This record gives sequence, structure tokens and C-alpha cells, in this order.
Amino acid sequence: MKCYSKSLIAVFIMFLSLFLFASFAQAQAGDNDRPIFNSLQLSSNQATPDQPVTITADVTPPILKSLNISSITAKAGDSVTITADVYDESGYISVFGNYKPINSTRYYDKSFALNLNEKGNYSGSIRFEANDDKGVYILDQLYLSDLFGNQYTIRHSKTNSEETANYRYEDLSRYFIYYDATVPMWPSDNVLTVTNSTYTSADLQWQHAVSLYEINHYNIYKDGNRIDTVSGNVYKYHVDGLSQGGSYRFMVEANNEWGNSINNPTTTVTTGVYFDTTPPYWNPGAKLTVTEASYKSIKLSWDPAHDNVGVKQYLIYSDGAHYATLDSSITSYNIYNLVPNSIIRFEVKAMDYAGNITNHGLAIIYKVPDVISTSPEAYFETNGEFIQAGSTFDVNIGVKDAVDLYGFLLKLDYDPNMFEIEQIELHSEFGSENVDAIVGRNEPGAAQFDLTGVLLGNVQGKYGNIKLVTVKLNALRNGNGSLSLSSESQISDSKGQLTMLNPVSFSIHVGDLDFNRDGQVNLSDLVIISHYNDVRMGNPLYDPLFDLNNDGVIDKKDIQYVADKIVKKN
Repeated sequence: MKCYSKSLIAVFIMFLSLFLFASFAQAQAGDNDRPIFNSLQLSSNQATPDQPVTITADVTPPILKSLNISSITAKAGDSVTITADVYDESGYISVFGNYKPINSTRYYDKSFALNLNEKGNYSGSIRFEANDDKGVYILDQLYLSDLFGNQYTIRHSKTNSEETANYRYEDLSRYFIYYDATVPMWPSDNVLTVTNSTYTSADLQWQHAVSLYEINHYNIYKDGNRIDTVSGNVYKYHVDGLSQGGSYRFMVEANNEWGNSINNPTTTVTTGVYFDTTPPYWNPGAKLTVTEASYKSIKLSWDPAHDNVGVKQYLIYSDGAHYATLDSSITSYNIYNLVPNSIIRFEVKAMDYAGNITNHGLAIIYKVPDVISTSPEAYFETNGEFIQAGSTFDVNIGVKDAVDLYGFLLKLDYDPNMFEIEQIELHSEFGSENVDAIVGRNEPGAAQFDLTGVLLGNVQGKYGNIKLVTVKLNALRNGNGSLSLSSESQISDSKGQLTMLNPVSFSIHVGDLDFNRDGQVNLSDLVIISHYNDVRMGNPLYDPLFDLNNDGVIDKKDIQYVADKIVKKN
């Protein structure tokens, strides 16, 4: 290259000398008086007809202004487009380079050259054919050379070669390049493989994806649905729960900080078929038992079944009707919404992977106990929040020890000087308004609110502790106020039998922390409330004045609230 440059310069100088001599002779002949300049000169002083032209040798390499690459990495079957904006005062530039395979033993480079396009940029495409190296290629070097051999080289890895005035190196990894694709890529077409396939499971294994940035994780897909995510340094995955004779399509997706990989590897797993006609069985003495029994729920527990291949699932039946299907790892199950004083036959059967079901499972006949006669009680509760004047808060109204609760009538009294009712809604434990329940509302007076609710359809009523409604209130001022249910409040079972609710009142404290009424909140108030720590509702010492979050107990939360207020104030 350097020899070529010297020869070219010599020819150029000879041609220029002849041209200048001819021009000088023509000027002496008086043909014209116009200044004559060398159209090939690269650099000169401001020459005039009276001054000779001084030629300055070009030792400046081309300048790369910008570089756009559709992908810095590629593999067989891919095409890469490269566009470079290059400047050189000579007007002649040669742009070429190469991609180098990585993770390969062949080291077969792929070269390319860029040509000047109609926009004045240098562009070109390179396609990686099927017979090219099967590994992943990465952009290795880009060469920019001008007419006089001045060369600007950009390398992917920093070189230790010496730089000269007309021969420069630069690290490609540090150059400001616009890469259109920086997500992970896969090294070949056979990345994802299957090993140890059984009737119900398989092991997936893959080669690691190639990325200029750290792989964060791999996503595992089965039949188009993501089933798991593993770390970026994990290259295998065990799949369970497949069915015999089934066909499943798996895919692995790599992720880095730029996003997820494309053209992800896939594989199909087809499990074998086991010609099994033997159903699961239980050893003699195996039992189905009932524990944690009440009038509304029980817990069934059973001994594990056995099979010549393996138990896949347990099937639970209630009075001959299928009730639930469980994984073979589960040997207990809770049954809810039982009818008190009823008799039910429960049976558990086992099924293997071939679909064989136990002929005779474990069975038990159970008599649901009758409801212990108790008087249902109404109650209020808050969400344990600290209430300030101007804030909005919720209060739930419910019933304890309900039996077949199908409808209710609540007559609510409240202090209109302390509270304003914003809305009252059904609580989800009872039902959803206009879906499975109906609600009626009325305000007979300024400080009263009546509410009725009833379930829809021929359904069983509610049992146990049930929240009926949620009252949303606005606190108007600091101080103590109350909500109460009158003695006319009542509930009904599904047969229309009425039960009167006990009158109940609920005190609510709003904001005021000046317990000693000295006009300020200070350390004295903190000492006063601290003496009531762990005093609960029902205790003679309980005072709702100190139950700041209205949760029925004066505890550390209330005391901490006062301590924080004092510190922030001072």
C-alpha cells in the first residue's frame, strides 16, 4: 500500500510539472491573463499567476462521521446492512471490513466492502450463507483508506500496534456506533435439545445465547405460554406434569438490558405411551378420615395410594358427584359450606398416568353436626387507621356466630356533629349488590340510616362471623363520637325466621391528642397514654379516648402515634 502511494505521488508530481510548464508557456504567449490553478491539488497556499503553487502532501486519514450497523452479531442465514458517513479531502475512499466467528474452531472470517451510494454515503450488505461458519459472527474490523494510502482502522479489540500520522487505530467497542440490534442472539439452529424424556417429564438443555451485554435470564415457554424463568447462567430445565402420549412445543428466550432475543430456538417433546391397564390401589388398612369438623366445614385426610407406574391425581366425590381433582402430592382437602345436621358420603379415588381409576376408593359416611345454639351478635370494626378531622374512613358492621343468615335490617344511629355518612355498601363477605344480593337504603332522620339486604335465589345462608356492610364516613372535627345499632335491628335465615340483634354502640376517636386538656400536645400526654398500654375493650380500664386507631386495644401503635406527633411538632 505504501509503495503504491509513493509511485502515485511521483506520477502526480510529474504530471503537475508538465501541466504548469504548458500553462506558463501559454501565459507568456499572451493567450489570456486568467489565473490558472491545478485542479488536482490537495492543499496549497493562495497561488496566483505570479506565485508558484506549493503542494502539501496528504497525510490525514479519512474521517468516520457516523456508522449504522443493522446488527453487530450475526449467524448463518442472517443479512447485515452497513452504512458509513465518511469524509476525506481526496474525494476517493475505500471502505471494507470483516466479521469474525466466535465460539468456533474454524476461524473463517467474512469480508465485505462498501460502495458510494446516491446519498453520498458508503453502504453495503453482507449475507451469512448456510455453508458459512455455524457459530456467531461479530464485527471485527472496519478499514477506511484514501487515495494516498492514509488508513483509519477501527477494531473490535484494542490493538497494540503503533499509530502513525497516516495510519490510525481505534477500539470499535469504544466508538460511538448506532447499533440497530443489541438484544441477545443464538449461536446455531440446534441450540435447544431434549434429554431424559419420560412418560411425564423431560429435561431441556440449551447453548448459552451470545450478547455484548450480560444475559439477565432465560424464559421457558411451553406451547406458547411462559412457564418459568431461570438465571442467565443456567442452561437446563426440568419439566414435570406432562401427559403420556402428548406432544409439547418448548421455546427458550434470552433477555438482556436491551430486551428479549428473537428467532428463539424451539424443540418438540413427545412423551411415550405406556400400555398400562392396572389401576392404582391402597394397601390394606388405608383410611379416609375426617378432622377439624364443624357444622359448616371438615377436613378430609387419606393415606397415599400406590400404582405400578405412578399415581397422577386424586379424585374426590361427595354423594357420588365429582367434587374436586388434586395432584398426587396432596393427601388432604378442606370441604366448606356443609349443611348442618346432614349426612354425606365422601370417597377418594386415585388415577394413574394412563387414566386408570381405582375401582373402589377410600370412603366414609359423615354426619354434619347441628349448629350449636348461640345468639348472634352485631359488631363494629375499623381498619385500624388513625383518624383526623377532615379525613374519610371506613367502619364495617357485621354479625358474629351467624347461622343461615339470608337477610338483615340494620338501623344505624350516628352523631351528625362528628360524622357525615358518605356512602354505605354491601361487604363482599355477604354478597355483591345487584349480582347475588339486593340492598335497600333510607334516611328517616338527620342522624339515622336504615339498610336492608337479602341474598338472591334458593341458596344457603351465611355462617360464622360475617361482615354485612361498609360505612364510609367523613370526620368533621376532633373529639369522640359514636355509631350505634338500635334494638330494632334484625337478621333472618333462609326460611324467613327472624332474630333480633343486640343493641351495640361503637366509640370513635378523632384526632384530639390533648388528653390533659392543657391546650397543647406534649410529653405529659405521651406519659398519660403510655399507662394504658395493652388495655383492651372489655377491660374496666379501657377508655376509647386512648384507642386512637379504634381497633379495640390501646397498644404500642397508639402510643407511637402520639410520640411521633410530639417530635414532629417540636
